[in-house]
Amino acid sequence: MRVKVLSRNPDHYVRETKQDLQRVPRNYDPALHPFEIPREYTRALNATKLDRIFAKPFLASLDGHRDGVNCIAKHPQSLSTVLSGACDGEVRIWNLMKRVCIRTLQAHEGFVRGMCTRFCGTSFFTVGDDKTVKHWKMEEPAYGEAEEPINTILGKTVYTGIDHHWKKPIFATCGHQIDIWDEERTSPICSLTWGVDSINSVKFNPIEMNLLGSCTSDRNIVLYDMRQSTALKKVILDMRTNTLCWNPMEAFIFTAANEDYNLYTFDMRFLGKALMVHMDHVSAVLDVDYSPTGKEFVSASFDKSIRIFPADKGHSREVYHTKRMQHVITVKWTSDNKYILCGSDEMNIRLWKANASEKLGVLAPRERAAINYNQKLKEKFQHHPQIRRINRHRHLPKMIYSQAKELRIMKEARRRKELNRRKHSKPGSIPLVSEKEKHIMARSSRVQLPLPAAPGPASPVTPFPSAAFGPLPLPFHLGQPPRNNGRSAASFCHGLPAVPARSLLPRLPDVTVIATLPLLATSQGIKQASSLPPEALAPVFSPSRQAGLLATRRCLPPPLAAGGSGFGLSLLPPSFPRLGRRGRNVVGGRGGDARGSCGGNSDVGRGRRERDLGEEGEERIPVIPALIRAPTLPAPRCDGLGDWPATAAAQPRDEPPSEAATRGGSGGRAWPRRGGAE
Repeated sequence: MRVKVLSRNPDHYVRETKQDLQRVPRNYDPALHPFEIPREYTRALNATKLDRIFAKPFLASLDGHRDGVNCIAKHPQSLSTVLSGACDGEVRIWNLMKRVCIRTLQAHEGFVRGMCTRFCGTSFFTVGDDKTVKHWKMEEPAYGEAEEPINTILGKTVYTGIDHHWKKPIFATCGHQIDIWDEERTSPICSLTWGVDSINSVKFNPIEMNLLGSCTSDRNIVLYDMRQSTALKKVILDMRTNTLCWNPMEAFIFTAANEDYNLYTFDMRFLGKALMVHMDHVSAVLDVDYSPTGKEFVSASFDKSIRIFPADKGHSREVYHTKRMQHVITVKWTSDNKYILCGSDEMNIRLWKANASEKLGVLAPRERAAINYNQKLKEKFQHHPQIRRINRHRHLPKMIYSQAKELRIMKEARRRKELNRRKHSKPGSIPLVSEKEKHIMARSSRVQLPLPAAPGPASPVTPFPSAAFGPLPLPFHLGQPPRNNGRSAASFCHGLPAVPARSLLPRLPDVTVIATLPLLATSQGIKQASSLPPEALAPVFSPSRQAGLLATRRCLPPPLAAGGSGFGLSLLPPSFPRLGRRGRNVVGGRGGDARGSCGGNSDVGRGRRERDLGEEGEERIPVIPALIRAPTLPAPRCDGLGDWPATAAAQPRDEPPSEAATRGGSGGRAWPRRGGAE
């Protein structure tokens, strides 16, 4: 006879220690638990209500400053150490654990405009209204020693911001330009600028550490590459950007705080469209800082509140305010991802919890498990109406509430007006523009073209006279290609016709446009016409026409010969003089004026200012007619300034080309002298 013996594993029902929970046998068959979803929903609803009950984010107020707090810096090595600078030039170092000031020093006369710590945490830098950059020790001086900086740099203008490299002894300041400094030198090792207005903020990328982002007073966000000492890209928004912050986990992502009450998250590779527009503030956004995880950021606003935004959502998940807190000027997220610091006009620094209902201190394992379980339940049922209503509800001050209501009414009115206009207009005449694109006015890129090697005796190169063009700064601007019925800027070499550019560009191989000095070029021209050898091009200057010419000294590749006898490429130095007939630009102005003075069909400008905008939002830049000659015509001589081909030798230099000289060969048409259309 066989007998089955009961055999049980004690590990399945016996506790390891008496502190553990009693093991309860359970059957997880769904048929035995028909009310699983309603039970979980009730738990999620209760957890959401308890979250709002225990939401007490304010922790402490650090007072001691005698003027508004203008900037805050975090210590890279110590979580409990924070630095702050005030509008009276005073700098204080705080201990957050004890919530006391451990050091005070008078750093500047006037505002402390910016401050940053060295990557190792042994020292810090400050800039102020007294046009100085000061380097300070982090340690307090010994008894009897004077409070003096390690080094002081006296500048020519006021510095408005500063940031330190994440790994090298290099820091950057901004003012009328961006200066890159070595800690051991008193003069900048590099200066960067793009535009003429002052720069408000500069930030190093924490991952791609040679990249810098800056915000200027003329509404630009400009990106620079420190390795090439050149600007990369810029984007122009509707209103001024006060500051920006790079995402510490994604190298190409940054968020900009704007004066139009919004924040914009961009991918630096695609500046034509924002990744996300973050809307909730009712006044200008003054500062922004990312959490160490890169998933959220905090913003400070002139509306006396700070808001916490998820990086991938357009609205804030939390808003913090107090009755006493005034305009919030600066904000920082601590390195442990738990706290937020903000400095405001009423001379206080406030410490907040990053999660309003989070319990501080050490958690027992059962507490941590219960918190994680409730968090998952809230995420599972977050879209249910009741849970969503309770979770989103926030008490707001009357001023913020009324302004937000007014902004909603205005936005709805604009939306209704646009719908009515589109409804009563021709289909397609009013394009649909998304919120991520409508605030972007323009974007532009800057590329540096390679310069040629020293020309040999057989290929002399004559540079552009500096008296005519002035200084030619590096790097190049990249603008829009010409778009005048497919025709390029015709050569003003007499007797050389212009041919449609679009018929030649697709067949033109990749080349490098060579010149001895920087030139402004159209994007399509540089991209498509950039594979000629260095000796193929030589600049020639005509003093009588105040314009430059690039002409080939050798034959072009065979594909170009089939397209016609010449091809126009548009190039221009940045400081091209406004010298033209009847006081107009040589190649700007209306098409007729450009053709009359240069003998070509210049299509850039058209009566607009030099920094006009193209179809895709990029900058339109004036051009100089430049010629790439085909092998069917004799190569021009470049022995001196303005030596022209034989077809032009018979005509006086100071007179415009004749009608026959501007014809496109025997069967070509003459370009009209005046007017817009042919």
